[in-house]
Amino acid sequence: MKQTVSEEDTKTEKSVDLNGPLPILLEQPVLSALRREKNSTKRTISEEEEEEEEEEEEEEEKEGWPDLLEILPNVPRRRCVRVLRGHTDMVYDACYSPDGRRVASASLDKKVLIWGVSTGKCVRRLKEHTKRVTSVSFSPDGTELATSSWDRLVRVYSIPTDRTLREFSGVNSAINCVRYSPDGQRWACGSDDGLVRIAHNHTGECMRLQGHTRYVTRVCFSHDGKRLASSSSDGTVRIWDSFTKECLCMLRGRHSPLTSACFSPDGKQLATTSWDGGVGIWDTSDDRYQYVRTLLGHSSPTGWVCYSPDGKQLASASVSDPVLLWDVSTGTCTSALKGHSGMVLSACFSPNSKQLITASEDKTLRLWNVSLEKAYPEKNGLLKKVRLDK
Repeated sequence: MKQTVSEEDTKTEKSVDLNGPLPILLEQPVLSALRREKNSTKRTISEEEEEEEEEEEEEEEKEGWPDLLEILPNVPRRRCVRVLRGHTDMVYDACYSPDGRRVASASLDKKVLIWGVSTGKCVRRLKEHTKRVTSVSFSPDGTELATSSWDRLVRVYSIPTDRTLREFSGVNSAINCVRYSPDGQRWACGSDDGLVRIAHNHTGECMRLQGHTRYVTRVCFSHDGKRLASSSSDGTVRIWDSFTKECLCMLRGRHSPLTSACFSPDGKQLATTSWDGGVGIWDTSDDRYQYVRTLLGHSSPTGWVCYSPDGKQLASASVSDPVLLWDVSTGTCTSALKGHSGMVLSACFSPNSKQLITASEDKTLRLWNVSLEKAYPEKNGLLKKVRLDK
């Protein structure tokens, strides 16, 4: 039987407040950037202009931190290893391959790019989608890549050959996200019609999960694949039985709508983001879904959260702040990642939990060193900037 749980309904065991209450929201919802039509014309940027742009970015980084660092004055800065350039529109999603050697990125420029992590160079371009590409997901064995798009298709590519293996249609609205199950036999996607779909990767057999009243923004399987979390612009997160399609629980925010959700690697926690800038931690070890605590530090709406594979760190992204890293065991903010000139739309840890890739509205991806063995309390500039080869 479905239960509805809100932050208010559960007892908060611990609240981590780094500097009092968050400011009143003045920003638009996170996904408004995705919905916004761009009217600017494309132009070719000369090498001189690119160099000037890089110099300006470096100067901005030298000038200091945004207002958020006045809220978190003692949070160390992490080092950006590389900037990946090649997309011509905002980059909406990125993920690592299971071996950690490659990164795939999805952009509103209708392309999927695959990058070499060690070099920062684009090694492949997949251009079959006819509209904005919204999500990418490697299969657990690394041989396939699933992509979703506003062209209402989920495509599955062969990584060794770059060929489209399967194309799944039948969705009557834009698809905003896709994720493989841990065993690689299924994938889930969410779309503008408010439906979550779970399909068999080879047969295409599909079941529909109904409950959300507005478009679905994110989906995430639990570690064992038995549960699926979905977030929606209706402000709720729903937890589903991924085999029976039963809605096990519906989560609501205490003060503002929820925007995304992610299971911890062991499946015992669920992290959620919200319009008030908080990151919520829920106990999912039983069927009660107890709200545990709030991680406070962002000054604008949060729209993305992810756990490191080792379960020790949590990364959260917001509309206007740097990406923040959190210690999962204590709930303290340990680092801030500043560098993007636009909103960060996605983040993903490397399989060894030592790096983080971020995708941004500024059309770039950034690779960060987030190893727990190294902290950078001093200001650090970019180690290297890598531009896509012409």
